[in-house]
Amino acid sequence: MNALELGLKRGKDYLLRFSCEYLKGHVTFAEYKAIGHIDAKQQYPSKKGQTNFLLGWWNIGEQHIELFCPDDSELYGTQQKVKYVLIRLGSVCNDLEPLLLWREDDHTANAMIQDAFESLERAQEHLKKLQAHLAKQDKVS
Repeated sequence: MNALELGLKRGKDYLLRFSCEYLKGHVTFAEYKAIGHIDAKQQYPSKKGQTNFLLGWWNIGEQHIELFCPDDSELYGTQQKVKYVLIRLGSVCNDLEPLLLWREDDHTANAMIQDAFESLERAQEHLKKLQAHLAKQDKVS
């Protein structure tokens, strides 16, 4: 097993060790990355080995960014969280769309479904604006 594979495995093992509720309430992505640094130094004396280990560790963490406690001071974590929520909202909109056709004859139900759909679309628009704003901040810093 090479350093990258070991980083992936140990990062995944770390995430599996705790419940989702614990991670969301106690561990930020920055803290997760710091733990990876410690583990990398213990596993590999060379910088190359540490770097490859950390690539695996961070990769698995990014795939599960929604599990971590939000850290408003960490721009990258916030950007990833917004990206994740946008994906989820898109999925919800796709799931809701067929309901618009399903209740065409019931005007009250159709109006409620339409309102929900439009609210989700507005939320997506606002999050896209937030995403653009965060990207500008990232370029400045």
